[in-house]
Amino acid sequence: NRTFQCLENFLSMTSYRQIGIATHGGVIRRMMQRILPPGSPPVPIPNTVLYKIHYLPKNKEFRLANFGEINSSHIKPVNE
Repeated sequence: NRTFQCLENFLSMTSYRQIGIATHGGVIRRMMQRILPPGSPPVPIPNTVLYKIHYLPKNKEFRLANFGEINSSHIKPVNE
């Protein structure tokens, strides 16, 4: 709930049409539980996944547009 309150507050104060948010899987999981219909299976949350969410300000509603993994094979761990 805090995540959505923060997003709604931010979006009400800006004219941005697109924003990006980076967070850990727990926040993504909670967001998807609220956005998806009740009883939906859990969404996959691998590293480097991108979820595109639309916000409908008239209804104050968030909707999942699409999602997919980002190819991160070119990224090497820092310790290598």
